[in-house]
Amino acid sequence: KTVSKEETWTVEAVAEEVTVPAGPFTALKVRKVTSGNADKLYWFAPGVGKVREEGEQVEVLTAFVVP
Repeated sequence: KTVSKEETWTVEAVAEEVTVPAGPFTALKVRKVTSGNADKLYWFAPGVGKVREEGEQVEVLTAFVVP
């Protein structure tokens, strides 16, 4: 069975300071709203990727090693 969902992504901040166990980052903050009222926030740091996610659960980056 196939179920269709619609997603809306919104940029909420382009340089938000966020601190996680891996340290402080300047990140892009985006909100994703999915049909059915699912709502998530994501923080992406340049050169790192996702450092935080909030929604049904919270995910945070705990460690990062500079390549």
